[in-house]
Amino acid sequence: MGYALCAPMSLPYAAALPGAVELKRLYVDAAAQGRGLGRRLLAAAVDWAVAQRAPEVYLGVYCENFGAQRLYAAHGFAKVGEYAFAVGRHRDHEFILRRPLGPPGV
Repeated sequence: MGYALCAPMSLPYAAALPGAVELKRLYVDAAAQGRGLGRRLLAAAVDWAVAQRAPEVYLGVYCENFGAQRLYAAHGFAKVGEYAFAVGRHRDHEFILRRPLGPPGV
């Protein structure tokens, strides 16, 4: 019905702290959307990042994926950059979002 994939940070964002991780994929099958599965997968990904003692977690999201952007904002992610994501010969305009996991102000 869905899955999430986290790994070490590889987005093109030079200000990432050492040990930062990235939510590389979060997918929910269209037939399963609207049931809270995306929220649960996102929470599990953040829990994994905390367990890894990551100082922050990042993700890339398509600039026109407004539903995903709302979900991420509701879970503490904020836009910190932009980049071009290669999809075959095409380049999608993506936003880089960050959520700090350390003490406030980090």
